[in-house]
Amino acid sequence: MSAMGEGGIEAAGREIGEAEAAARKHRLRTRMTIVMTLSTAVLLASGWIGLHYVDAVGATLRRSIDVTAPLLSDVLEITQASRRARTSVRAAAEECTGIEAARHELESFDLTATQVAADLRLRAEAVGAGPDVERIAGVEKRFVEGGHAILDACARHALLTGRLEAAGDAAKGDLRDAFAILTKLDPAASTAAGEVPAEAPTPVMSEHGVAHLRSDLSGFIASIDVVGSLGSEAALTAFTDRRAEKLRDIDAELALMRPVLLVSGRADDHDRLVDLFADLSDRVLGERGLVATQRALVDAHQILVGRRLDLCIIDDDYFRAVRMLETKARRLDETTRREVVESTREAYAMVATTSAVLLALVLALAGDVSRRITGPIERITDHVRRLRSLEDLDRPLDASLLARKDEIGILARSFAHLTAELGDARRRLEADSEERLRRQYDRLQTAIATMPQGFFLVDAEERFVVWNDSFLHMYGFRPGEISVGMTVETALATRRADGARSIEPREPLFRRAIAEGRPLQRVDDYADGRTVVITASPTADGGAVITHEDITARRRVEAKMEQLALYDGATGLANRAFFRERLDQSLTDREGAAQVALLHVDLDHFKTVNDGLGHSVGDRLLAQVAKRIVSCCGEWETVGRIGGDEFAVAQTRLDQPMAASDLARRIGEAIAEPFEIDGVRIVISACIGIAVCPDDADESEPLLAHADLALHRAKSEGRGVARFFEPAMDAGLKSRRELEVDLRVALEKDQFELFYQPVVGATSGRTEGFEALIRWRHPNRGLVSPLDFIPLAEDIGLIGEIGAWVLREATRAAAGWPARLRVAVNISPVQIRTRMLPLDVLAALGRSGLEPDRLELEITEGILLVDTEATLETLAHLRDFGVRIAMDDFGTGYSSLGYLRRFAFDKVKIDQSFVRDLGETSDAEAIVRAVTGLCSSLGITTTAEGVETEVQRDRLRQEGCDQFQGWLFGRPMPEGEVAAHLAQEAAEATIGPVSPKRRTVGSAV
Repeated sequence: MSAMGEGGIEAAGREIGEAEAAARKHRLRTRMTIVMTLSTAVLLASGWIGLHYVDAVGATLRRSIDVTAPLLSDVLEITQASRRARTSVRAAAEECTGIEAARHELESFDLTATQVAADLRLRAEAVGAGPDVERIAGVEKRFVEGGHAILDACARHALLTGRLEAAGDAAKGDLRDAFAILTKLDPAASTAAGEVPAEAPTPVMSEHGVAHLRSDLSGFIASIDVVGSLGSEAALTAFTDRRAEKLRDIDAELALMRPVLLVSGRADDHDRLVDLFADLSDRVLGERGLVATQRALVDAHQILVGRRLDLCIIDDDYFRAVRMLETKARRLDETTRREVVESTREAYAMVATTSAVLLALVLALAGDVSRRITGPIERITDHVRRLRSLEDLDRPLDASLLARKDEIGILARSFAHLTAELGDARRRLEADSEERLRRQYDRLQTAIATMPQGFFLVDAEERFVVWNDSFLHMYGFRPGEISVGMTVETALATRRADGARSIEPREPLFRRAIAEGRPLQRVDDYADGRTVVITASPTADGGAVITHEDITARRRVEAKMEQLALYDGATGLANRAFFRERLDQSLTDREGAAQVALLHVDLDHFKTVNDGLGHSVGDRLLAQVAKRIVSCCGEWETVGRIGGDEFAVAQTRLDQPMAASDLARRIGEAIAEPFEIDGVRIVISACIGIAVCPDDADESEPLLAHADLALHRAKSEGRGVARFFEPAMDAGLKSRRELEVDLRVALEKDQFELFYQPVVGATSGRTEGFEALIRWRHPNRGLVSPLDFIPLAEDIGLIGEIGAWVLREATRAAAGWPARLRVAVNISPVQIRTRMLPLDVLAALGRSGLEPDRLELEITEGILLVDTEATLETLAHLRDFGVRIAMDDFGTGYSSLGYLRRFAFDKVKIDQSFVRDLGETSDAEAIVRAVTGLCSSLGITTTAEGVETEVQRDRLRQEGCDQFQGWLFGRPMPEGEVAAHLAQEAAEATIGPVSPKRRTVGSAV
């Protein structure tokens, strides 16, 4: 299409334009427009009619939704609320219980009924049911008032019932008290109880004994229980008369008993009986007694019965009014439904009529479209289909279509012109495609020829189709020896006859690939040492594509990489990972009670050899050590190098621990023999830790850990030592690990605190500074000494953070002291080696604002033994800042006078071991005298530590010591007690010197 000439396109355009001008009078669009306009008019009319009826139905439904349905819903709601209230009130009226709950339900109903009645009035006016709603509201009001009245009656009834029970209980109590007194007065009862009367009863007592009176009281008790069952006024009057008469009889009997009781000395009992029967008379016959209460209860019950009858009448009136309103609402709803149905039917009829008219118009339009449009288009489509199947673009279109004057004719002529142009374009495209295919074939041939893999293609008869030079070279074929159409078997026979290398040592893989219909791959090892990967993939025509790749060099590289991954390069032994794997396998293969011993070997002072003679000599020494260890082992031992100068031996299938002990002895003796490398004689030794499975552990990880613990124990005991693991070692490790975890937590949770011990001037007797001493306030262990955790902090790398914290806290505290006071801080050797100490010191001074010359850093002599020049350089930097440097524990370790000459220390602290022996040994005095004299000549301040007695103080002062520190002058104290210590010292200076023994400030830590 892109190759069409511009002249042809312009001619086609002019032809199509002329055809359009001729077809304006015969346009199909005009006819279609008329038909569509009529159809649209009919459709709009149908839609208007439908909308009219939908509006009518909607108005009817809105009336039902807005009035009828809510009206019925409100009626249902108020009816349900009414039923709940009535049920609650009736239940309370029947049992006279739950009165407050019924009252609450009644009030809730009153509120609900008031709200719903307001909505009902609005909706009832719309349907002419206003009087019915007012009637319901009136009955509801009567119901609420009657409900409250009946609940009040129930409440009174319950109150009277309770009062009746209380009065009865009180009367029975009086009767029981009277019975008790009469029992005491009854001679017969006393005799029956085993009592001997003091004197015989008098004749009056016999004649008027208490037995008759007790009988009267028993009847009185029975009559009290009867009061509650008297339900008429006549019964209550009769009961009152009988009880009054009985009480008069009892009074008469008591009057007759009085003389007898007076004679017998029991006048108090008589008076008590008189009082009890008086109370009994009031409780039974008084104004608030049993009879009066029962009479009021009978009246309340009659009122309650009347209220219940009134409530029943109100219920009938209420539900009659509700049913009338509900009937009227349902009648209105039924009318609405009928109107909806009638409107819907009319709408259906009108829509069906208009739809029929519209359908007729659509059918007419479809017939005209089919005759004038669809038929011709189908003929054009058939022509296109024939062109596509025959691929003959020169086939002519139907002449009748070309002769039409309307749009169909324009389409047909345009299509005929297009097919002609497409025919020309296809011919040009075929010519171009042949050229591109030729170029692609040349590229493919070049790619096959330059492939590093051997490549050939066979057809379904196993004949060569294509191959490359790599294939010929791989198997020694001469150029021209293989030709197109030659079978693979013929080529193989030719090479066999020449005695050349076989193409494949086994059956050709491509036969299986063709048979199975899927790609296959195989690795063949040839007799000449080559390794070849053969890949065969079937083709669609029954042949196969085969590649041969020589991977011999790759295999050698992989073997070398495996050697490097599993074995140590210096010694040729299994590396740590491979040894661990073989140890795991030995533990897995262990059967029954079989034991496996693990020996962890570490060379003593190998670092000295490595640093002194060089790493090359060190590596050669390791290789010779490895050979000696292997020479000591047999077929049941596995040897590996698991660290720089650490080896491990796994021993299986032998009796333990004897075999492990014997092997350790042999290895130790072999390593102890002198080595000679480049004419240098080297003598070393080895420590060995031993752990046995399953006695010490049954998995590799804990077994290695236990052997390592045993090794550490051996190294702590000297050189050339071998030790077996013991459980106590594990307990010590666990304790150390727990302390390590707690130490990290302490740093995070700020559990450290500083104590300050005063340093006193020998001449002034005043405090000239404090030494900051760190303490760890452990939540479980209490106050932990630095001797217990500082070495651990140095081992695990926390000493830097702890030391920085001490510097910050000490300088902060000292900044608040008088300007004449200094603070001393101990520095760990690890802090010096990390080279971070100057930065930590500067940060602490900058944060606190403390003057640098008020800070003293105390170091031990051991710091100067390692990397002396770097250490002295660091100390010099600190001196440049203005910080004072002191040597602590002077004389206990590796003191060298050269250090005092090479570095100008500001202070030297005499160790307390010399101070303690003052006055006991002449050596101690000589050493103290020598140190103080030397420091005095060099201008260095001397401080004596551990001064605990006045004798020691006086001796040190005589020897020229400048400062004292010890419990004689003050124990280490918390920061909060420093101010009190200074105040006490100031007070002592005012009133005169005081013996140090009187000083009490400071906590013993």
